[in-house]
Amino acid sequence: MTLRVLQINANHDAIAQDLLCQNVAKWGVGLAIVAEPYFVPNRTDWLSDGPGSVAVIDGGGPNSPPLTLFERGEGYVVVKWGETVVVDIYCSPNRDFPTLERLLDKGGGGVIRRSLHRPVIVAGDPNAKSSKWGSPVTNARGVALVEWAEEIGLEVLN
Repeated sequence: MTLRVLQINANHDAIAQDLLCQNVAKWGVGLAIVAEPYFVPNRTDWLSDGPGSVAVIDGGGPNSPPLTLFERGEGYVVVKWGETVVVDIYCSPNRDFPTLERLLDKGGGGVIRRSLHRPVIVAGDPNAKSSKWGSPVTNARGVALVEWAEEIGLEVLN
């Protein structure tokens, strides 16, 4: 069984979000992970952090498992997608470094530690650069994100 996941930073752009929704339907995407959506509609297939900086969308693709809210806070949303825990995090490049550390601790770390018996996907846009995921440079956010992932036992797959 193949499950399709699509991730985007829509940069608060209506056209980007429209294209995302069209491609979710066209490609049979089961789950879409969005940072900086243009808006978050008040629908059960869109789960967000509340303020609307991140959202996870149930695409309803073939064989797609059910999507349920697990936890949310400003800058992150955690959902269960069948048996998989999905963490979506967004940290603006204009926010300070301690903000990213709080997001990783609250939005990801605690939930992931409680969910290590399940598959976990961490996605989003922390505005971190690291050679671990192909960036030509590594910044302090990238170092922190790599250390955080290694501490929890996660592997970078992209």
